[in-house]
Amino acid sequence: MNGLRTLDLGEGQPLVLLNGMFQSVDSWSEVAEPLARFHRVIAFDMPNQGHAATDTGYDSLSRYADFALEAMCHVGVKPQEAVIFGYSFGAGIARAMITEKGVECRGLILGGALPRDVAPYLRLRMDHWLRLLDEGSFDLWACSMLMDILSPAWLSANPHAFEEVRTLFTRNYAWRPLAARTLMRAVSASLGELAGKAESFNCPVHVIGAEDDSLAPLRHVERFSRAIAARRLHVLPGGHTLRLEALPQLIAALDSATCELCGESRVTA
Repeated sequence: MNGLRTLDLGEGQPLVLLNGMFQSVDSWSEVAEPLARFHRVIAFDMPNQGHAATDTGYDSLSRYADFALEAMCHVGVKPQEAVIFGYSFGAGIARAMITEKGVECRGLILGGALPRDVAPYLRLRMDHWLRLLDEGSFDLWACSMLMDILSPAWLSANPHAFEEVRTLFTRNYAWRPLAARTLMRAVSASLGELAGKAESFNCPVHVIGAEDDSLAPLRHVERFSRAIAARRLHVLPGGHTLRLEALPQLIAALDSATCELCGESRVTA
């Protein structure tokens, strides 16, 4: 864990943020700062993300779950005392922690998560992205992927922002496409193993879905929420990138879910 790059803000109930596939510690700054008024908010770069090293040994979500647990230990957070929020790729890591490794946590918040019976769909999408990266140009792959994860309404209203997101993404991964491939292959491999398997959780769960998410369609997120008997489903506007498209609503949902999972109440003036 030497050189682990972390975000650690605030005091109180630990809320651990597990990154989306191509996110990093920097992705959480606008989310973490307001939440740190009430909670201790923690995030960290995982292998092949942010400033962390490229490491092809991380070939499954289970391996990333091991890393996340080690990172939590490194910053002095016990899983059983923490609420864990995993979004998309991070949700897969959180699910691996609980369902494969039997880790107990205070509560779980899953965003952009789908039932396992649609794992073949997600694997096809991931393999398509891999093929674009392997056979086409980096820019073609990046544009195709961003078009999948950003909602039509947001793209229509923010054409210049799309170029900014693409530029940032290119800056982070064009120089090390192997890291991007490793992340996608880990997801694809894990989806192949999980398809059709039953899933249950040993802790209370909240689910977050987005109204216009083409990668994790809301009707399937709703079905997932019912199947796992989630305590609550938070439906937010926007597409798959909620921190860009619905930042205030995401912050409010995370605060509300964390308080409920921990039996806390928010006193307002």
